[in-house]
Amino acid sequence: MKKMTTSAIALLLLSFPAFADGPGPDILLNGGTMDFDYTQVPPGPVTGHFSSDGVLSHDPPNEGTAALTYALDGVHYATIVGATDDGLNYTDGGVIVVSDPSDPITVGSYPLDGTVAVFAFVDDAVDWAPPSDLYKTNWSLELLSIEASGKYGSTSGTVTFTDLDVSKIAGTFECSVTDPETGIVLAITTGSFNVDVPVATERSTWSTIKALYR
Repeated sequence: MKKMTTSAIALLLLSFPAFADGPGPDILLNGGTMDFDYTQVPPGPVTGHFSSDGVLSHDPPNEGTAALTYALDGVHYATIVGATDDGLNYTDGGVIVVSDPSDPITVGSYPLDGTVAVFAFVDDAVDWAPPSDLYKTNWSLELLSIEASGKYGSTSGTVTFTDLDVSKIAGTFECSVTDPETGIVLAITTGSFNVDVPVATERSTWSTIKALYR
């Protein structure tokens, strides 16, 4: 039986930045993969494999992967989002947000400690698709609005970018995540992402970008 959690997820609210409208992104990348294994600790029923592939679609089955880098209010960000339909009218999602108040995100490692970088896993979400304007998304409100059997935020771990340029965002990650509502802890292992095919630059209008995501 699915247990829907709709109350505030306090740890994630503290972790994710709240974005407002601003200038267009420096790079918008669309289409690729995100993969990871998740295992409940101590052992329990929440265990499986997540895999998203292709251009992010916002029509059923709400699947695919997208990523972008951008600067907003002097802070630099990199965001990677994956979504996959489990075939039972539920959507699973993975979100990585990395921020730096001084410098653009570069090749290298960042701690998934809920401050510098955050990984979130949404398990068995109902009637949800990732937002099309990833750079404008207020992830705190986005996560709060989702009905799901589990919504997990990272408390420790590492994300490493092996490629980050105008043609590709790729890397690996492993971390521990917790659902503040249930207290369930998962180990996220063998995480990877590889997103390429640039589709827009800072000269693109948001109407163009939205059209590319439809």
